[in-house]
Amino acid sequence: MLYASKCNLARQACVLRPTQRAVGLPHHHVSRSSSRRVSGTTGQHRQHAPAVCAPEFQAPEGSRVHVRRLGRTELQVPVLCFGTMLFGEGNSYEEACLLLDKCMASGVNFFDSAEMYPVPQRAETAGMSERLLGQWMKDRKHPRHSVLISSKVCGPSGQMEWIRGGPHKVDAANISAAIDGSLQRLGTDYIDIVSIHWPDRYIPMFGDVDYDPRQAFSGAVPLEEQLEALGHAKRNLSATQSTNQRV
Repeated sequence: MLYASKCNLARQACVLRPTQRAVGLPHHHVSRSSSRRVSGTTGQHRQHAPAVCAPEFQAPEGSRVHVRRLGRTELQVPVLCFGTMLFGEGNSYEEACLLLDKCMASGVNFFDSAEMYPVPQRAETAGMSERLLGQWMKDRKHPRHSVLISSKVCGPSGQMEWIRGGPHKVDAANISAAIDGSLQRLGTDYIDIVSIHWPDRYIPMFGDVDYDPRQAFSGAVPLEEQLEALGHAKRNLSATQSTNQRV
């Protein structure tokens, strides 16, 4: 399905290129690349990070899709994004390829996924949407810079035990582990945009429109910790770039 890009809701974003891992963050394994990039935002109730400059994105030649600037950054994104939520559950790989090919032919080269996709979520298919998207890029030999990828860190659930035991919180360790896992499944060394799928605190969701203070819970990860997790990686990018320029 095509839907209006969530990026239009973002006011700010930060671009991260951790070198071997999200430096300064707890982690479970070493990542695959020395140049991965993540532009971090959160879901509809966003937690905004300081804006930095990102590489300008150019729409495919002949594209009929308008491109807009993401928040205060220099990153340009199409106004349409194609969601991969059903890849691996409602859509086979062959069907996924057909849909993605049609998107590219129409100038829509912005694709959204998440570590928990597809839905309905099951342990047997967890992460399959990212895997199929990554396999399509590899099979079609699309240059990485020709595709924009957005993915999402799973919010607190406690029900999806196959994702880091729940997950129970969105702290620095979970953010780092989620990014590493998404990079592996996508088979790429950077992700253009990363969001927190839903906040680590009570908010009205799934049709609820009124805030019910009785459902608020304590122990939520502070917004500052989540933003600091992204900030560590961003600062590491600056240090790495300076080192590379001197070598």
